[in-house]
Amino acid sequence: MHDAIFAATPSGRILSWNPAAERVYGYAPSEVIGRRIHLLWFQEDQAGLGDNLSAARLASGAHEFVSRVRHKSGAVIYAQFRLAPMRNEDGEIVGLLACSSDVTQQREEHELIKMQAGALENIGDAVIVTDQRGIILHANQAALAMYARKTRRLLGLRVSDLFSNIAGGAQKAAEVRETLLRGAEWVGELAYRREGGAEPLLARTSVRRIELESAPVWLWVLQDITEQRRAEAALIERERRFRTLADSAPMMVWMTDAQSRCEYVNRTWLSHSGVTWAETTGARWLNVVHPDDRGQLEQLIRCGPDAEPFEAELRMRSSHGEYAHVLTRGAPRIEDGQVIGFIGSGVDITNIRKAEEERIQLEQQALKSQKLYSLGVLAGGIAHDFNNMLVSILGFSDLALHELEPRHPARPLVEQIELGSRRAAGLIEQVLTFAGKARRATEEVDLNQAVLETANLLELSSPTAFGSTSNSPPSSILYADPAQVRQVVMNLLLNASDVLSQSGGCIRIRTAFEEIEASDPRGWADAPPDPGPYVLLEVSDDGDGMNPDTLTQIFDPFFTTKFTGRGLGLSAVMGVVRSHSGAISVESKPGEGSCFTVFFPLDRPVPRTRPERHIAVSGDLGVLVVDDDGSVLDVTRQMLQSGGLQVLAAQSADEAVALFSQGPEQVRLVILDVVMPDATPSNVAARLREVRDDVPILLASGYSDSNLRPALDGRTFVGFIAKPYNRDELLEAVAQACPSIVNDLAKGSASA
Repeated sequence: MHDAIFAATPSGRILSWNPAAERVYGYAPSEVIGRRIHLLWFQEDQAGLGDNLSAARLASGAHEFVSRVRHKSGAVIYAQFRLAPMRNEDGEIVGLLACSSDVTQQREEHELIKMQAGALENIGDAVIVTDQRGIILHANQAALAMYARKTRRLLGLRVSDLFSNIAGGAQKAAEVRETLLRGAEWVGELAYRREGGAEPLLARTSVRRIELESAPVWLWVLQDITEQRRAEAALIERERRFRTLADSAPMMVWMTDAQSRCEYVNRTWLSHSGVTWAETTGARWLNVVHPDDRGQLEQLIRCGPDAEPFEAELRMRSSHGEYAHVLTRGAPRIEDGQVIGFIGSGVDITNIRKAEEERIQLEQQALKSQKLYSLGVLAGGIAHDFNNMLVSILGFSDLALHELEPRHPARPLVEQIELGSRRAAGLIEQVLTFAGKARRATEEVDLNQAVLETANLLELSSPTAFGSTSNSPPSSILYADPAQVRQVVMNLLLNASDVLSQSGGCIRIRTAFEEIEASDPRGWADAPPDPGPYVLLEVSDDGDGMNPDTLTQIFDPFFTTKFTGRGLGLSAVMGVVRSHSGAISVESKPGEGSCFTVFFPLDRPVPRTRPERHIAVSGDLGVLVVDDDGSVLDVTRQMLQSGGLQVLAAQSADEAVALFSQGPEQVRLVILDVVMPDATPSNVAARLREVRDDVPILLASGYSDSNLRPALDGRTFVGFIAKPYNRDELLEAVAQACPSIVNDLAKGSASA
């Protein structure tokens, strides 16, 4: 027989062993007869053997089971057993008869099929088996769950029913069938109808033909990609919105990967930089960053655990080829705890930086102007008070000289006092020039001629070389004080000559006409000039130049870089230019020389005509002198009295009005100090005119008459005399202000 047959006692001891048993288990009869049946089982399986032996004893027929047994070689085999009890005439069990066969191969195949079936049922993808007509023969759990159907409602359907009511579904089904009939595999995406009219299912599908013994079948494997496609569509939509938003943003937007390579830049970035998208690939997008700033940006966008948001100002090349100031902000992009790149933005702040620089420049200009103005006020105040002192010194010296005989031993001493006073007055004149309050005459001045004369004079007295003299305007006529214009030219040329006295070089002089705009960006030394036409004087040298600290001080009074000198040269230039409503610009850098440019306005002054006055002579010739300084008041009274005039003296506005009210018709002229502690000239004049409306007033001041000219109307304010003055200058001013007094005085002198 092919099956292994052996007999055993009720306890399991083997009694017989056929050749098939030897073939199946590898043991010869002599090796097993007399031994227990347990030798065929592994130790761990013997408990199960005992159960089966017990079951066989109790069975009315054969007891069948499959068990793992041990081959003589130690190999594992599976055998199917049928155990039947052998009984005697009394029905007692006297033995067991076993019939077994090797089912190892069948079991392995069964296990494989079982495993495949389990895998098929538990696989995540849907699996459907159809026949060639498309009838569904089998569907795994994933397929049932995918279509939301129970088995009985899916099996037996045509697979084409799943495409019904799907746009293009019938065409797709025909395409699949045709492909399979050709023996090929079909792979693609299909939309399937779900139960209950739910949203169609989109699945990545592969269909292949499988040959079975009974008949060929079609195997459909479907992977649900509905959510994936929905997520992809949402991602595409988000990316579209992001790009739309980023491309519409007025700022530059950029994005990099973990290697700092460009992943995205928006249209604003491309438009600002003037490059194409192809030119930004890789690290080429950094080429538009200024070489000096590129390393800083590369360090900021370096990915790593210490990457953090940043803000930096960089220079970026614009589409015009120039570098613009760009405020750049960036932040790391983090996914799954890892920095995968940076995203950032940039805003062109070039105009803001320019505006800020202009604001700083204007603030510095305002501070400079305020400083010069404050120094001017201080210098003017000191000069005014000092001029009042000089009035006394010079006046009394002059009176003393008129009283002393030519051979008097004290006369030379008084003359030295007068000379020293005049020198002091000259120094004060320079201080007033810086303050812009020096007295000046206004007449036609040829700037070209003044430059030529001064340059020729310096060439004779100095070895400095004048490189070139460019006189652009054929006629550079100014309406200014000739002496002060020449002083400006002289001071600028002397200043340049002193700079070149040791290092050598040349001085270049240029005059020209120029129209100044309202927003002229030049570095003005004082307040910017009003827009309009100007004639300019430019003096440049090849000297060592000046640093910024020196530039801020060169116009301060008494500041000098020379070993000796008063330091009033450039401050006097500033005063002259300021008093003429002009402007100065200075350009200088260390090692590059200096260039001073003076601008004089071309406005022609309107000549003022003073109406002729006729004062009737009646009674004493009286002059009312008003000054808050007692010494000035005393010396002025004595100088007028020495000229034959009757003098009334008042040290305040109230006292002046009181004296004038006592005999208004006897006062031919009022000499009024401009700076009074208790009233302005206009207030004093108004109070005097309440008493007599035609009273003439001669103004006196240590300042110039520049600010007073509009008030000199020829009726109330009839003239101006600058302090310090001597007797002859005072009487001359009185004579010009009131000619009738001179005539009367002349008559009186003749009669005497």
